[in-house]
Amino acid sequence: MSEQTADDQKDAQSSETADNVRPMDRAKKRVSDAVDEARDRFQHAAADVGDRFQQASATAQEEFRHRSERAREQARERYQATAAQMQDGYAKVRKEAEYRLDDVNDFVRHKPGTAILIAAGAGFLLGLLFRPRPYHD
Repeated sequence: MSEQTADDQKDAQSSETADNVRPMDRAKKRVSDAVDEARDRFQHAAADVGDRFQQASATAQEEFRHRSERAREQARERYQATAAQMQDGYAKVRKEAEYRLDDVNDFVRHKPGTAILIAAGAGFLLGLLFRPRPYHD
């Protein structure tokens, strides 16, 4: 009986070892599965974050493009308005200069002597202002 008992003990030990190995294998498998699942969830979350970032980037680029086009249009409108104002101002100044020139021509025709004296006086004053001065040490 002692042989049978020894065999029974060996079987029992190997059964216990097999039973101990199986839960260990199951635990390893569970941990491995949990790690794989966590990795998959992380990869999906990272891909989702990447997709959201790309969408946000595309939205920001579109918004920037829209705002820059609007700013360009506003600048063009302001330029055109300013150019039109400048042209109007130039036309007014030119017309006013033509009226003044006509007035001067009429004055010279009606009073040529006075016009000559005024021109001579203006020339004399300009000559005094712009003549070269002698250099003194």
